[in-house]
Amino acid sequence: MTNPRKLTAQLEMMAGEAASLYDSLCVLEGEQPLTDPHNMNVMENLLADNAAQYRALWGRDDT
Repeated sequence: MTNPRKLTAQLEMMAGEAASLYDSLCVLEGEQPLTDPHNMNVMENLLADNAAQYRALWGRDDT
């Protein structure tokens, strides 16, 4: 983890991921949005996409 480009790319991706997750949480609907099955599915898909991006960044395709 000493390659500056990879480290910078990972930090940028983490910042984007945090902003995306926050944005997603702000638009969830329902009385208990975190336990609504539709919202949970949306969040699971978002996290899976982010994990795939990390694996691609580091050259580890564990799918």
